[in-house]
Amino acid sequence: MKSLVVVIWILLGVFYWWLDQNIDNRCCEQTAIEGSSSLTDIDPSESSVAELPQPDEKYPLVFRYNSADPQTSSRFEKFKDSILNNISDDQILVITGLKASDEFGRPSASYADLGKARAAAVQTLFSDRIDTSKVVIKSREIDQEFEAAGLAYHAVEFDSKRGRPAIVEIEDRTLIYFTYNSTQRMDDPEIEAYLRAVGDRVKSTGEIVELTGHTDSFGNASYNYALGLRRANVISRVLGDLGVPKDQIVVLSKGETDPIAPNNTAEGRSKNRRTELVIKEPVNN
Repeated sequence: MKSLVVVIWILLGVFYWWLDQNIDNRCCEQTAIEGSSSLTDIDPSESSVAELPQPDEKYPLVFRYNSADPQTSSRFEKFKDSILNNISDDQILVITGLKASDEFGRPSASYADLGKARAAAVQTLFSDRIDTSKVVIKSREIDQEFEAAGLAYHAVEFDSKRGRPAIVEIEDRTLIYFTYNSTQRMDDPEIEAYLRAVGDRVKSTGEIVELTGHTDSFGNASYNYALGLRRANVISRVLGDLGVPKDQIVVLSKGETDPIAPNNTAEGRSKNRRTELVIKEPVNN
């Protein structure tokens, strides 16, 4: 009988040891699962985003989630060469910034749209090789979540088209171009779409649209001042037709006094014939 009791105690001891070990293991495994994270859990404002992939040979130009700051690899200059070498003198470069459907960043006051901000940042990287008047920036949202395919890492597309842009966005302003001695905008659906977007924005925010007309140096100064004013008023009337209140539009002219290019070439004069559009904060009464 005593030997049987001893055997039973030994068996119970082995059983409780086994149970204790397995409970500990299961607890550890559960803790590891609960403590893990994926891209869906990452807050872009936290330092964990720094662990995202770096630019490499395959993607020499990349963006991080919700960011408009481009990151480049050592291969970027060759990549830039491959883009610009395919742009002929009669073509313009079209840079389209992509925005994944789960990105909601507003990176700057100049570009509320993340895709447009990315395109503008890439335009700056190319500015040492191509004039801004030969670049158009656009934005496109892709129906793809960031964590699913990483498309936001290389969130930019490049294309080219013939002609010169009728609208150019640089820093805090937009340049809308006119032909010689004309107050008629270049016929371009992109201008219409841009002005509709501006109208929708300022009607909801109360911001002020400042329009300043400019000319080349042909003709006398007083005529060019009046011509610049008429050019600014053309854009003002379009915004008015779109429902923008008159007290949210300021019309100015600088005539020939503020060129952005030399007037001794046809190309330079064409750059100077413009209306500059700037969106400003409303004035508090």
